[in-house]
Amino acid sequence: MTKLLQSGFLKVSKIHNIYYETYGNPDGIPVIFVHGGPGGNFKSKNLIGLDTNKMFCILFDQRGCGKSTPSGEIIDNDTHKLVDDIKKLLDFLNVKQTCIYAGSWGACLSLLFAIKYPAMINKMFLNCSFLARKADSNFLYDGVKDIFPDLHSEFMKNIPEDKKNDISGYLFDEFETGNIERKKEIACLIANYEISLMKTTFHKSDDFNPAFMEDEDVYPSRMFLYYEANHFFIEDNYILKNADKLKDLDIFMTHGRYDMDAPLSGAWSLHKALPKSELVIVPYEGHSGDFKKSLLQHELNKFVK
Repeated sequence: MTKLLQSGFLKVSKIHNIYYETYGNPDGIPVIFVHGGPGGNFKSKNLIGLDTNKMFCILFDQRGCGKSTPSGEIIDNDTHKLVDDIKKLLDFLNVKQTCIYAGSWGACLSLLFAIKYPAMINKMFLNCSFLARKADSNFLYDGVKDIFPDLHSEFMKNIPEDKKNDISGYLFDEFETGNIERKKEIACLIANYEISLMKTTFHKSDDFNPAFMEDEDVYPSRMFLYYEANHFFIEDNYILKNADKLKDLDIFMTHGRYDMDAPLSGAWSLHKALPKSELVIVPYEGHSGDFKKSLLQHELNKFVK
């Protein structure tokens, strides 16, 4: 594991402080890592396999996530603020231009950042790009029933008939108004559903169990439901509608053909709109899988040589 250079908190609003760490070579090519979610956190183990002697690696937790404070806070927290937090962190570290390494929701934020600040992009390395379209949410709660009818049927038993047209809104309201036991139930319901969809070989996931959860373990699901219930705070198809602002950028993408959490159609549409992009479709992987990540790492290592 490469040596930690710096760690700390950056105050980005009156209430939010984002936690960051830097690794590698301070004189190397800057690479900022944008984690998934909404509600995830960065993992320094993602640096394993990278030639960090040639990179200045920047990792951070988004507002309310991971070690950032206050944990699980949704006040003063939306997509546009997260995008600007990336700019604030880069400015704080005196980085004028950077590579971006991101996946899923992190890829969404990275694309939004690139649309707003294209001059700050060196090259983008994106895995399982999620575009936060209504079509993506609809697929998660409806389209997957054609592929995982058993899993979908089991999940839908938890949703009242009159709430099935706004599942994320219902679950978020249940979470916010429920006691801690109910919050844990909702957190496990959504987490286990998504985790099961990530696997190309289906089995019912029991990775999360309310009986073994600490109170703070509900925060990631709170953040996810908050963002999804608010349509991720962006206009539908915003990234594709603004793809012309990305047309001059060098973007390398990997995507699993059987991705149920971030449907391939989004990455494919983006690739077709961007002549300088490259998309590698991995035929046997879904949203999870190691081969896509190894391809991304290989391309990043090749770029910094």
